[in-house]
Order: sequence, then structure tokens, then C-alpha cells
Amino acid sequence: QHKLWQAGQIKAYQSELTHIIRWYLEEKFNVPALESTTSEILRSLEQTPVTQEQSADLNHILNMADLIKFAKAKPEVTIHQDFMGRAEKFVRDTRSYTQQHEEEE
Repeated sequence: QHKLWQAGQIKAYQSELTHIIRWYLEEKFNVPALESTTSEILRSLEQTPVTQEQSADLNHILNMADLIKFAKAKPEVTIHQDFMGRAEKFVRDTRSYTQQHEEEE
């Protein structure tokens, strides 16, 4: 397990976490998340079964990560554990979405 944020490598941790989230979105929902801005990703997710609450969580994670990576924001240390928990919850909650959607087509 990586210990990037615990070692003070906050930018690297946020970059890796958001890369994983974006990769998941591409694979699960066929959204071009790796090449898109946060707002473009959220617009694309409007055509999926992702709920507004789930979208709001993603928005929060991705926007804060952008601030950390590009504006050198210094968040509270608790944010990293929170974001990991939110990301894991998003994956657990959406794991079955695509399969249901594909079966409907």
C-alpha cells in the first residue's frame, strides 16, 4: 500500500488517486475521463446511472485534487483519508451500474 500522503507527498497522492478514479470512469462508463476536465467528466456522467450525490462527491474530490496539484493548496491532513473513503464508496456503489445498463440495451 502506498503511503504517499503520510510521507508528505500530497501532490503525488492526489495525482495517483484522481488518475485511478478517472481510469475507473473510463472503463466503467465509457467516459473520456483521462483527457477531460472535471466539468466535462461530470457532464458526461449525466448520461449514466450515476446519481447527483455520487456526482457531487466526484466533483468535490476532483476539484480539490486540482487545487492541490495546480494551485498548491494545503488541505487539512484528514482530507486524504476522506477522499480515499469517498472514492472507495463510489466504486462500491457503482460497481453494478454498467452491467445493468448494458443488459437494458
